[in-house]
Amino acid sequence: MNSHVPQTVEAHMPLRYVSPTIDVDGFKHLMAQTLVDIDFVPCDVFQAIDAREVFCIYLPMYLYEGTYQVAWSGNGANQQQLHGKATGKMAYLYLANDRKGDLPKELRDFTACLPYDTEALSPFVVDNIDATDSHILTALSTMSAEDVWKKWGKAHTDELAMRSVHAQIGNQKVRKLKISTNIELTNQGELLYVPFYFTYYTYNNHRYSFIADGQGKHQSYNNPIDKRESSYARNCKVLMLIVKWMWMLAVLVWVAYDYRFALGYLVVWAICKVVVDRVLKQQIARRFKRSKETRQADADLFLGI
Repeated sequence: MNSHVPQTVEAHMPLRYVSPTIDVDGFKHLMAQTLVDIDFVPCDVFQAIDAREVFCIYLPMYLYEGTYQVAWSGNGANQQQLHGKATGKMAYLYLANDRKGDLPKELRDFTACLPYDTEALSPFVVDNIDATDSHILTALSTMSAEDVWKKWGKAHTDELAMRSVHAQIGNQKVRKLKISTNIELTNQGELLYVPFYFTYYTYNNHRYSFIADGQGKHQSYNNPIDKRESSYARNCKVLMLIVKWMWMLAVLVWVAYDYRFALGYLVVWAICKVVVDRVLKQQIARRFKRSKETRQADADLFLGI
């Protein structure tokens, strides 16, 4: 793997870091089980993944914690004045590196903003990172806490506040909606090191990735699709859809003959629909089951089980 990531540990170390609860083997099991459980993943996908090309990277991220209060008002039905207040808590991590070329795009997109359980924080010491291991990487902080908050934090918190307002409004139609947000931060950007695991693999000349945080709570991935299996399932669903709408032919039967023939046709159609739906769904389920069993066997070999 040609790494985009500098392997230099930052001179000014954070005082705390998010301690990982999974190791490389745990990440491999998480990735394998995810790919096994997803439908339409090719049965030979694990043959394209090199188990040795799994990397752990410690990224500098700023932690912001606090609460937000939002007051809103607007016009409801018949110009009725509506108003309300919503509150919420926030604890988010924002990536402290915006330098192009330092991180692969998939990793940068995934780590730009993440909710996190701050109870996982532990004191950080240099020995937490083995600088001699080429599969353990670090990246530098290139942004201040103020810059990160201005670029991402404020807008993201405003979005959270807006969601709270819409949840409170529900199905009501509100015009001329006005909101006022007040944010109180109890942690205004503590620099942390946060671990992530990632790997890349190539299947049929296309690159795919699997990324997870160090606790296995959040994942991001893209995966190849078995076109034959996807086409088979799609064709079955198209056939079921065609049969579903064939009841409309009863109208033509009624016009061409009489209502008794039309009723007879509807009875036959209803029986055929039930049979076709049941048979095709069973066939799809059996095919998915066989594919999953094949992927599971390959996954066990991949994991050395």
